[in-house]
Amino acid sequence: MKIQLNKFKKFLKIIILSSVVVFSFLMSCESAYKFDLPEAGSIEDTELPKANFSYIPDAENFRILKFTNLSSESTKYLWDFGDSESQDNKLENYFKRRFFEYLDSKGYDSLTKNQDLLKVASKNADSIKYQAEIDKIYAALENADYTVSNIEKAVKNLKDPVYLFPKEATYDVKLTSSDENGASKDTIIKVVLEDKFVPIPVTIVNGDFNDSQNDWKFASFTGGNINPFNSSSDGSFTNYDGTDNGAKTKGAKWTKATSAGAYLSSNTRYAYQAITVSPTEADRIVKYILEYEYAIKTPAEQAGVAPDGNRIYSEILNNHFEDGAEAVKEENRVSQFIAKEVKGKTTHTKVEQQFTTNATGKMAIMFYAVTDVDVYIDNVKVYAVTED
Repeated sequence: MKIQLNKFKKFLKIIILSSVVVFSFLMSCESAYKFDLPEAGSIEDTELPKANFSYIPDAENFRILKFTNLSSESTKYLWDFGDSESQDNKLENYFKRRFFEYLDSKGYDSLTKNQDLLKVASKNADSIKYQAEIDKIYAALENADYTVSNIEKAVKNLKDPVYLFPKEATYDVKLTSSDENGASKDTIIKVVLEDKFVPIPVTIVNGDFNDSQNDWKFASFTGGNINPFNSSSDGSFTNYDGTDNGAKTKGAKWTKATSAGAYLSSNTRYAYQAITVSPTEADRIVKYILEYEYAIKTPAEQAGVAPDGNRIYSEILNNHFEDGAEAVKEENRVSQFIAKEVKGKTTHTKVEQQFTTNATGKMAIMFYAVTDVDVYIDNVKVYAVTED
C-alpha cells in the first residue's frame, strides 16, 4: 500500500509539472501572436472639428470687430479676415491702424513727432530689441488681446480675436478649426461692417452667486458693513443661461438681521457692482435692462411683516463708488424697483428693470432688503435694449 501511494505521488508531480510547462508554452504563444491595442492617439477620430463663429462691433469703433469662436472638437484655429491688403503689408498696416487709433483717442494734433516710434512699432513687431516700445503702446490700447512679440500669430491664431478692419465694407472672413489629429474644417461668413451704434455689452461678475462674495462688495463702508449678503443654497431653479436646473442653485439672501430701512444697523448689507455702459448723448438716448429673479419667503404665524411689507430693492446708481456710505445716498439713485410679490422661497419671479444711461457711462447696480423673513435674488444680468 505504501509503495502504491509513493507511485501515486510521483505520478501527481509529473501531471502538475506537465501542466505548468504546457500553460507556460501557451502563454508564450499568446504573447507572441497577440496584437497591440491602439494607443489613444491611434483611435479613429470619430468627432471631427466643426468651425463656426459670431462677431460684434466695438461700441466705440465699428471697424473693430470682436469675434467669438463657436467651433467644437477643435484645439487650433486659423483666421483669414478677408482684408484686401497683400499678405506682406497686412501685418504692418494692421499695426499702424491700431497705433493711429490710439493716437487719435489721445487727441494728438500732429503725428510727425511720433513717426520714429510708429516705425519701430510697425516694422519690428517681432524684434526683442524693440519689445519695451511695443509694450508701452499696447499697454494703452483698448482690446490689446495680443502677444506683442508676435502680432501676426496673435491676430491669426487666437481663439477669440479682435480685429480692426480698414474701412466700411463686406469681408469674407474665414475660420479654419483643427484638432490634434490633423483633421480640420473651415467656414466662411460674410461680415458686413456698417457705421452704426452698438451698445457696450455688460458682463455681471458672479451674477449667479456661485463664487466669492468679493465681486459684490464695496471697497469700504464708513459706519457700515462691506459684506453684501448672506450666501444661500435657496437660489433659483433656473441656471444663468436660462435652462432648467431641476433643483435649486446658489443665490444671495437677506434676513431681518441684515435688512436696511426700519432695521438699519451696522449689520445692514448692500450688494454692489460697478458697470460700464454706453453713455446717453445729446443725439442718442441709450437704455439698458437690469434683469434678476427674486423670491420672498412666506411669513410664518410668528413672523412679523416689515413696515410697508417684506421687500427687495434694486437700484441703478449714477456713478462708481468706493465708499458704500456715499453710494446709498438718495441723490445717486437713477432707477429703483421694489420687488414685493410673496410666493415662497422656492418660487422666483423675474424682474426686468429698464433704465436710461447717464452721460459718462459709469453706473452701478445695488441690492438690499427690508424684511422680517428671508428673501433671495439670483441670476443678475444687465443688457442693452435693442430696437428693431
